[in-house]
Amino acid sequence: MIKKQVFNEVNILDNLQNHINFLKKRKENFVLENSTYTAKIITETTIINFTSKNLSNKCFAGANFVKTDILKSGIKKPNVNIQDLEYFAQNLKMESIEKVVNFDITKAYPSILLADGFITKKTFDYLCIINKTERLAAIGMLARKKNITTFENGKPILNVIDRKETSEYFFYLVEKTNKIINEIRQKCELRFLFSWVDGIYFEFQNESSLFAAEKVVNEICENYKLKFTTEILLNYISNFENECFEIYFDKGDKIKRFTIPSNEMRINYLTYKKLNAIA
Repeated sequence: MIKKQVFNEVNILDNLQNHINFLKKRKENFVLENSTYTAKIITETTIINFTSKNLSNKCFAGANFVKTDILKSGIKKPNVNIQDLEYFAQNLKMESIEKVVNFDITKAYPSILLADGFITKKTFDYLCIINKTERLAAIGMLARKKNITTFENGKPILNVIDRKETSEYFFYLVEKTNKIINEIRQKCELRFLFSWVDGIYFEFQNESSLFAAEKVVNEICENYKLKFTTEILLNYISNFENECFEIYFDKGDKIKRFTIPSNEMRINYLTYKKLNAIA
């Protein structure tokens, strides 16, 4: 058996695609393993590992800590129907509002992992000291989906999708976060505008209604052992175009933007997912 040489590269300037094109042009036999943050090319003599230029070793270490803690926790793997997962909800129309209120669950995913016993305080603290992008990526790696394509004479002949065995734990985080956000939506008396993952937005009315809403959110978050932040945002504008709402508002000295699908598009998408899952 030939011992393969191993090379490690950062995926910049299309070097992954350049490698693939080179092997295809030479009509080589090889296997391509591709996921969100990493890729691997396996030939008869070499293994080339590619990582995203945006992620450091701290991110991959965090992902390993999370996975190790979960597997050691002994907690039964959650049973989540991924076709029912939702990341947003909306009650939008074309309008402009002077002030809106945003409640955000603080570090929602790592906080839920800790509160529900999946990770240790040590791992939680580690996730909190790395930057937000790497923290989300480290947890997102629980649901890593790898596309494995086999090439023969430079042409793809087989494609297999390999989903990580810890995927259900990530989907559990999505489901629980959405459940908490929906609870806030139902119990707050402010006019609901939209929610996106772990943040929810309402129209600001007055100081007394804000105080009442904060009390509701605090009670809900305390029940789940979570924390939250409150922020007043200015100059909210909602436009509708191409079946989506374009949302703009001032957040400090920056303009924040969201693109939220219409409810009709959202329902069509959920139906599409379910039909394809059945098929």
